[in-house]
Amino acid sequence: MSIIVKEPDQKDWERPEDGTYVGVIADVIDLGEVQTGFGVKPKVQIMWLLDAFDSDGHQHRVSSFYTASLHEKANLRKALKSILGADVSGQFDLEELLGINNQLVLQTTESGEKTYTNVIAILKAPKGPRMEIPDDFVRKSEKEDTKKPAVKKAAPQLKKVAAPVVQEDAVEEQAQAQAQEQIPAPTAPTAATPRAGTIRQARTVTPAPTRAAVVAPVAKKAVNPAIAAARAALAAAEAAENTAASDGPITNQDIPF
Repeated sequence: MSIIVKEPDQKDWERPEDGTYVGVIADVIDLGEVQTGFGVKPKVQIMWLLDAFDSDGHQHRVSSFYTASLHEKANLRKALKSILGADVSGQFDLEELLGINNQLVLQTTESGEKTYTNVIAILKAPKGPRMEIPDDFVRKSEKEDTKKPAVKKAAPQLKKVAAPVVQEDAVEEQAQAQAQEQIPAPTAPTAATPRAGTIRQARTVTPAPTRAAVVAPVAKKAVNPAIAAARAALAAAEAAENTAASDGPITNQDIPF
């Protein structure tokens, strides 16, 4: 696939014919530092709109270029004297020239392949209606401003509200309080019966008092002497019987009846 490139179309600007015209100063331009045959110089441009129009109905315009200096021999100071009709010194604001009418003498010159329309004379404007700067005229400085990228306005910043600092302990206590409100109060736990083989925590136990300590001793009653003698005789008989039984087997002779 072919990619065709070509030179841009060059428009042949129509120039006003040599002669005398009335013009209004419509723009003054600060060109900054410019390289010249005498070195780098600060340059300014003064532009007039003429009372003549091209084939498309546009006003012709011409410009003069000067070194930005008010030296007594500087061309700008001479031009200002012609434009204002009075000499200037010290300092002067070129913006004050806007809207001033002059009579201009134009002459076309060629230098190499370039053609120039030069203002060779600046005269006082003749009497009659004054020219005004058209309302739709745009100064060069205004055109340059439109070429600059638009600066995006920053969206309004919302104020950041810091989140309240809550201590974790306070949150936990609040959650526990809410949980306790929903849970019924616990009943007293029943003592667990200790199981064999389990290890219980050692604790101090006060030993229970013995029966002898709890039950007070009962005083023995006095025994009747007669009863005591009978008990002794019975005990002696039982002892004798046990002794006889241990000597051998009982026979009929041992039985008294």
